Amino acid sequence: MKYILINAASVTRHNPGKFWHPSRSILARLRRSTEVQLRIVAYDEKEGADLWDNEAIWVRLTGVGPKECSPQDVLAKATSNMAAAMRAHGIRRLVVLASPSVTEQGDRPGLFYRFVRLAMPLAMRAVTLDHRAQSRLVMESGLDWTIVRGALGFTDGPHTGRYQAGPMTPDAGRSISRADLAEFMLASATKGTFVHALPLVSHKDE
Repeated sequence: MKYILINAASVTRHNPGKFWHPSRSILARLRRSTEVQLRIVAYDEKEGADLWDNEAIWVRLTGVGPKECSPQDVLAKATSNMAAAMRAHGIRRLVVLASPSVTEQGDRPGLFYRFVRLAMPLAMRAVTLDHRAQSRLVMESGLDWTIVRGALGFTDGPHTGRYQAGPMTPDAGRSISRADLAEFMLASATKGTFVHALPLVSHKDE
């Protein structure tokens, strides 16, 4: 089985070993040069890509997000191109990372995330709108998608394997380590969990 990590620098540089297994071939496109020993794949999100292999599962792992120089709709455009390429080549599984500003009908946010939902569109309007547009495209893609909503704060803490995932509730934590977030996303892709769901992944606040 092959996996493609799109914009994976932020998560893979902290724990490259977690992505490799003798039965797993990993192809990565990183935003910047890193010391991670992964094969770099030529892929242009804006122009789309020619997928060479129907064994691939496309996983978008990123803790970086849009840059100041990026177009305001970079996530939506990239997702539209990726989804079209996946459909054309019969690739079904897509796991995407989104911000907690993306909402789901079953959410019951506590006071902290209610504030986040109000503040993010005011403080980061363009980024919030792009995340929401991207999520709508994913949900309308016809693919076997999962939209993983990371907690508000990403940390460089160690992998713990102790995190919670599900609807946004008053128990949702304020942060998640990149290592744990990457593990959850890859597990969701390989095990087929949380299909057509928008789990919020976080460490439980002490």
